[in-house]
Amino acid sequence: MNVLRQGTAEGAAEDFLTSNLLTPGAPRSPGESTRVELGDLMFSQDSISFWFQNGRPLPSLINDLKSGRLLPDALDIRVVQWEGSLHCLSNRRLYCLKKALPRSFQVRVRVVPMSSQIMPYMTFPAGPSGTGRDITVRDQPTLADRSRSLSSNRGSPGYR
Repeated sequence: MNVLRQGTAEGAAEDFLTSNLLTPGAPRSPGESTRVELGDLMFSQDSISFWFQNGRPLPSLINDLKSGRLLPDALDIRVVQWEGSLHCLSNRRLYCLKKALPRSFQVRVRVVPMSSQIMPYMTFPAGPSGTGRDITVRDQPTLADRSRSLSSNRGSPGYR
C-alpha cells in the first residue's frame, strides 16, 4: 500500500476512512490494533522535542498530514492501557496528528503490554495540566531558524 499520495487532504481522508479495516470500540488487548478517536488518546509524557530523531521538525509531519501527502495509517502509534485510559508511547506523532486532524478522527493504534521497560518513560501526571491531554514542546527554534528548517529536507522521510 502506498501511503504517500498526491492530491487533496479531503481525498486522503476519504481514502483513509473507507479503508476502515478495524472495528471501533474493539477490545483493546496487548498486541492488537484498533481504531480510536484522537480525543481519547492521552500523552504519556509532559514534554516532547520539536525535532524527530531523524532531524525533521514537527511541522513537517503536520503539513504532510494536512496536505494528504502522508496518511495517518502510515504512522506507528503505540499505546498502553493504564488506569482505564489509552496512553500513547508515540508522543511526537500523536501531537502532530492532534494538530492536523479533528479530535473525532479515528486513528489506528497498536496496543502494547505495559511492562517494566515502558513504565520509566511515562510521566504521571502527564502534561502541563497533569491530565495527559496536553504536552509541552521543547527545543523550538527561533523564528529565523524555523523558516530555514521547514524549507530543508533533512534526514530520512520516517518520523520517529
